[in-house]
Amino acid sequence: YRLTSGLLAFQNEHTRDALAIMEHGAQYRTWDWETPLIAGFLAHDLLEDNTLAFDLMNLASSRAEAPPLAISLAARFLADMEGSETGIQYLRYMKSIMPKGYSKPIDDRIKVLEKEWGIEP
Repeated sequence: YRLTSGLLAFQNEHTRDALAIMEHGAQYRTWDWETPLIAGFLAHDLLEDNTLAFDLMNLASSRAEAPPLAISLAARFLADMEGSETGIQYLRYMKSIMPKGYSKPIDDRIKVLEKEWGIEP
């Protein structure tokens, strides 16, 4: 999967194939948060497909030991599709179900997004 993301994904004619391979692998490698995280970022960056990017990043954020970055990126992609309030609601929901160690990074991200999007806390 790392070779797919590093070699195949950046060849324009194979980007979709690479993401399909990574998405397939992410469904079966349930312990792996890295594959869906990278695939989600590539879907956003290379294909400009925020729907796929959100789905993959949301999958990554649900995996054990996934970094808070996955939650923040999922919220960003969702907000790009559905609006800033929806992105912030997603962050608040994730905070409610994630281990307490994730609370501060999620709260920090909510504050940044509220400021960036001009939303009153």
